[in-house]
Amino acid sequence: MFELPQLLSYPIIRPIDDPAVNHLIVGKFCYIIDDYMPGMTAVIKRRNGSAGVAIGDWDGKLVAKSDAASWSKALEFLMNTNPQLISVLSAINLQQVQLFMSSDGLLVDIQLTANRLAGPGIIRDVFSKVIETQKIVEIATITVDKIDELKKSGKQYIIKPSAFKVYGAEQLPLYARI
Repeated sequence: MFELPQLLSYPIIRPIDDPAVNHLIVGKFCYIIDDYMPGMTAVIKRRNGSAGVAIGDWDGKLVAKSDAASWSKALEFLMNTNPQLISVLSAINLQQVQLFMSSDGLLVDIQLTANRLAGPGIIRDVFSKVIETQKIVEIATITVDKIDELKKSGKQYIIKPSAFKVYGAEQLPLYARI
């Protein structure tokens, strides 16, 4: 077999009113996605016809057998979803990815490299046939009026630019929560 890479933690999602992200999102064409809560993550690595999987939480910690609920979800993922995902990864020639699933089992992000995540459209278009993906509510240019409209709706949303962007010295993904 081969060694699996370390699990990475999920990026911080800042509030839309945070000045560090607000000025970078306003004016951008973005996906507006139903809010989601942290679930589990899985690194899948393929090499020479074999595949290895490591499963953990969004903080990048491996799931322990002593955590019965998380272990059960991890086993269910491995038995039911993983084979189809490996087939898709093979078809698009991805050797290694880290998948992030929400607490209700939706695929919400795919980490391609240390500082690069797949866009919501790619996730939906490529992976929605084998796993349920995040719910894209709308694709729109984010304006102050759009932010006010979303706030007044009473629901929470995640905003992700249509073209993957990072910000700050740490090169964090430009995600915001309304």
